[in-house]
Amino acid sequence: MPIEADIMENQILGPILRRKMEEGVAQGIEKGIEKGIEKGQRSVLLQLVQSRFGEVSPSLMARLQSLSSAELTLACERILDAKSIGDLFSR
Repeated sequence: MPIEADIMENQILGPILRRKMEEGVAQGIEKGIEKGIEKGQRSVLLQLVQSRFGEVSPSLMARLQSLSSAELTLACERILDAKSIGDLFSR
């Protein structure tokens, strides 16, 4: 015989589960926003590199795709003074 009680209506477990679900949703939204910002940074950096240095090779594209968020931010700042592609990644 199946149990037909809704666990969310339980006085003890219901509030705990609701809070955990809300926390999970908030974390998911935050992670999604971070990923979106990172994607935007990559897109802008790629456009700037193409505008400044021309066509992007597959190996450079792979390198740009592997940059962390902090590295992307630094590369976006460095593009202003970069004399070569290498200047984006070293100093």
